[in-house]
Amino acid sequence: MYQSSLFPLRTAVGRAIPIGKKSSVKLLSQSPASRNLNIVYDWDVKPSIGDTEIDSRYAEFLPQLNVGGTTFVPGSGMDVLPLPPAPLPFAEEDDVISFFAMAKNGAASDVSRKLSVRFLI
Repeated sequence: MYQSSLFPLRTAVGRAIPIGKKSSVKLLSQSPASRNLNIVYDWDVKPSIGDTEIDSRYAEFLPQLNVGGTTFVPGSGMDVLPLPPAPLPFAEEDDVISFFAMAKNGAASDVSRKLSVRFLI
């Protein structure tokens, strides 16, 4: 996953890992930079890639800006993530796991290239 300074972006890369409706996910490790940010991870099994396009949690990743005492919020539709481009490494009707990560702490500098996490699926 790649995230710009304001908006999260996503992509599907590599070969697909078959999953089932009762897939278990376990956090194996994370980089020191990830631990320092106190990142909270969550995931959902979705019935298809199309079901990942809209999720109420996406809004949590979008900033509210305060300029001169006026609060600006993301516009309508900004909390909808586009589907990854074809060809997908799996069938559109296959189950997928959506992963979410939100840092509780801020970083004093750009640590994006030092962030990593490993899950066992």
